[in-house]
Amino acid sequence: MFLHTYKYYFKQLSRNKAEIFWILVFPILLGTMFYFAFGNLFDKEEVFKAIPVAIVSDGSANADTFSKIADELAKDGDDQLLKITYADEKKALSLLKDKSVTGVIYAGDTLSLSVLSKKGDYGIEESILKSFLDQYLVSQTAITEILTAHPENHDAVTSILTKDINYNQEKNYTKGNMDIYVQYFYNLIAMVCLYGSISGMYTAIKSQANLSSIGARKNVSPTHKLLTIAAELS
Repeated sequence: MFLHTYKYYFKQLSRNKAEIFWILVFPILLGTMFYFAFGNLFDKEEVFKAIPVAIVSDGSANADTFSKIADELAKDGDDQLLKITYADEKKALSLLKDKSVTGVIYAGDTLSLSVLSKKGDYGIEESILKSFLDQYLVSQTAITEILTAHPENHDAVTSILTKDINYNQEKNYTKGNMDIYVQYFYNLIAMVCLYGSISGMYTAIKSQANLSSIGARKNVSPTHKLLTIAAELS
């Protein structure tokens, strides 16, 4: 009897185009649009990736020293900061113009950085490159001045200036998904549940004899009421 009742309720549902659209078709369409709109947005915009940069070296001792440090920061790993392309000035500027690299670093007796952004209007990646060069120049100047006056302190100075000191303590308040756009998909699931509850409300209304003619017919039917409700909800 359950399967017989289930079959007729399924036929009844299949003829209710509005209910099928809002409970089944609309969430699928909206979920598909959410995927194309937000699916990869977090990985592209929020997750930090190694910064592509071109280095133009003049072959001097200072340039070689800087290149060695930059190569260390370009090694594969979770803490990779740079993605380096060594090139001459013409090719480096071409890469910058094509936006294949974020900036061009001129390595020589002096260091300089070229970016496409206007002065004072740097993006995040440009700001990171500028901070990296500023920190390098400060450390280089400090080492040079100290070793000129006290060359015997070479090892101690190098150890202090290369030590990464962090006064902040990292605390993770969640181990869940950090993608802020995933909330749209959770909201979609909640919306489908809401539509499902509305369908359940109509099931309750159609089971009451004083609320609908179908309910009156159900109540005079010999079929057990629990069975009809279970079949309709299913």
